[in-house]
Amino acid sequence: MSTHLQRDIGTLHNDLLSMYTIVEEMIQIAVDGLANPSSRIAETLRERDNEIDTWDVRIEDECLKVLALHQPVANELRRVASVLKITGELERVADLSVHIAERTSDTMYTDVTVPAALQRMANIAGGMLRQSISAYIELDADLARQGL
Repeated sequence: MSTHLQRDIGTLHNDLLSMYTIVEEMIQIAVDGLANPSSRIAETLRERDNEIDTWDVRIEDECLKVLALHQPVANELRRVASVLKITGELERVADLSVHIAERTSDTMYTDVTVPAALQRMANIAGGMLRQSISAYIELDADLARQGL
């Protein structure tokens, strides 16, 4: 693998992890907001979602440049294809965190009790997301299959 390809794939990897970090924070904010609804939370997450949309477009452009300039094969091609798929899914998760916050803010003036099972479900979903990113980082197909 050429030095330039290694560098470009490393950049894609780092950008993906940066995007993931923001999305993970968004999910946590949305879930925490279930207990204390606020329209400010929804607004904050909408702003962060715009940032995620920018990351998604930028990473997709970089992936296409890597494919065009380096024509990677085998592991490198799978890595670039994985980044393309993962960023699309992270963008979708960010959108869903905004939807959670918006629906939660609709309940601000009502007395709604959040079931404990919902918090457990959110923790499980967050763990699955962390596990999938770990599988990508470690290139561990067995770890990726464990969540299925």
